[in-house]
Amino acid sequence: MDSWSLGTVQWFNSEKGFGFIKADDIARVVFVDYRCIDMPGFKTLASGQRVAYRYRRTRSGPEAIYVRPWSPPAPCRV
Repeated sequence: MDSWSLGTVQWFNSEKGFGFIKADDIARVVFVDYRCIDMPGFKTLASGQRVAYRYRRTRSGPEAIYVRPWSPPAPCRV
């Protein structure tokens, strides 16, 4: 997929290095492996954390290929 999607981390096991994202735009959960997380240091996610991601469809379901923590932009101060 070329576009970004948003979702919420359903759960992530830091010891095993994988988890699932509840997608905002599709009716399935998206598998995520720690190697696809774009952040410095220890690559982990927290349940309830919002993320932006790209994914591909596989035989076993959608799989994230690029994930980064997401937060809404700060309000503009004039």
